[in-house]
Amino acid sequence: MRFFITGGSGFLRTRLTQRLIQKYNIDGNELIFLVRQKNAGFLGKYRSLQGGARIIEALGDIRHIDSMEPYFEGTDYVFHLAAHLKYGDPRTRDYLDVNIRGTENICALCQRYNVRRLVNVGTAAIYHPFMSRVRYCQSKFAGYIKSKEYTGKGVPIINILPVAIYGENSPLFGTLVKQVKRRDLIVIPQMPERLSLVNVEILAETILKLFEHAEVGQSYIVSGAYALNTRELIIKTAQILKKTVRIIEVRPDVFKPFLRISDFISSLTRMTFHYNSEMFDFMRGGLNLENFEKKVREERIIFLDEDFENNFRKMVSSYEKSGVKPSGQER
Repeated sequence: MRFFITGGSGFLRTRLTQRLIQKYNIDGNELIFLVRQKNAGFLGKYRSLQGGARIIEALGDIRHIDSMEPYFEGTDYVFHLAAHLKYGDPRTRDYLDVNIRGTENICALCQRYNVRRLVNVGTAAIYHPFMSRVRYCQSKFAGYIKSKEYTGKGVPIINILPVAIYGENSPLFGTLVKQVKRRDLIVIPQMPERLSLVNVEILAETILKLFEHAEVGQSYIVSGAYALNTRELIIKTAQILKKTVRIIEVRPDVFKPFLRISDFISSLTRMTFHYNSEMFDFMRGGLNLENFEKKVREERIIFLDEDFENNFRKMVSSYEKSGVKPSGQER
């Protein structure tokens, strides 16, 4: 069997990469990982695992279909996880090129070379209530629609749409943990809306199970059982760190002018700040599965059992070891 995987170095993708190699690292198999630039350390630790599969780094870019096509001849299965996710990034074109055109390129190659199965990992944020204000949600929704069009053309696609992903060294929650560690007073906008959460390790296992057993042509929204808002996330983090933190909540209309200043500076400098209008709209709109469950069209919903308290504690502790990573990076 021959596998082709996009985006092998991201937060979720590293977990799935490990599981794919552990399970399919046998004689006769090939696992091809698309990378935009060679990274000597990317696959080195996996090549040492016992097994006879060929593990290959393929230089290419999902934005350019010609760079990927040489690897599709004889490919059986494709996992598409590459995505652009950077709230407040002034470069809108990256969202269009990666999340829409890149997904269409993958689908087109799967059709051209009769791939047996494409696992397209998107996001449940396609149902975000403020989708029109968040380019990540907009572009992933458009990419999802492209995948459904190719499903209609006979391409065997499984769409997997996770809610907000947390776990050790999660890029989404790194800045929040950093603030709780360093400050005794935290000012946040009033945002009662909650984010449904799913653990990255359990999600990676679920993706592999869906690849092996799910119905082709179906879409699956994947969530854990917990949903928290920003205040609750801060309180839980402070409890784990054994800190007392005072939280001041400001009305959104008062907080918004500060975000506009941040957005303006970002547009001039090309720098991206954690506090920006796009991140604010994403958090304020929430991603609570209970709220948008009625909007779901044909997607099936999977709730995963997990040890949330222990997994959340592991996430907070992980930043002590490796430092805090900025939020909003590619998944």
